[in-house]
Amino acid sequence: MDDFLSSFEEKFDDDIDEEELVYFKGKSGFVDCRYLPRISEGEIRIVIVNDKPVSVVHKKPQEGAFSATLFSGAHYQYDRPDNPRWKKVVALTQNAFADIEPYLQGKDFPLLWTMDYILDYDDSGHDRYILSEINCSCVGITTQPQLAEDIGKVFG
Repeated sequence: MDDFLSSFEEKFDDDIDEEELVYFKGKSGFVDCRYLPRISEGEIRIVIVNDKPVSVVHKKPQEGAFSATLFSGAHYQYDRPDNPRWKKVVALTQNAFADIEPYLQGKDFPLLWTMDYILDYDDSGHDRYILSEINCSCVGITTQPQLAEDIGKVFG
């Protein structure tokens, strides 16, 4: 996992006081990601069944807010992964599978999981997607019953 995470290290704050890290000592699976102001534009969630992106969710916070949860009043827009608008972030996600796979230790990808991104700018002022979360324990697809068919195919 260290190799995978090291590719993102320049995007993390490194000026955290050692006292703040006490909670994380001896634990794994935590990543400290700096605040990204473009969260106000929303979070992009790629919903994945095994190794197949099946949905893109653009989670846009209410005006003046930064929380992108449904319960905070965020607006969710659902798209197919083949929508040209999401071509770059879907490709980024699929390319990450090769980096993640060695950590599965021969097991399959999770049945249902997500990779979430927040927009930032690169040095040239172009959009870039910053990975903010990989989640397979609390995916939150209650508003997407159409995914049941894709999930069901895994057992078919």
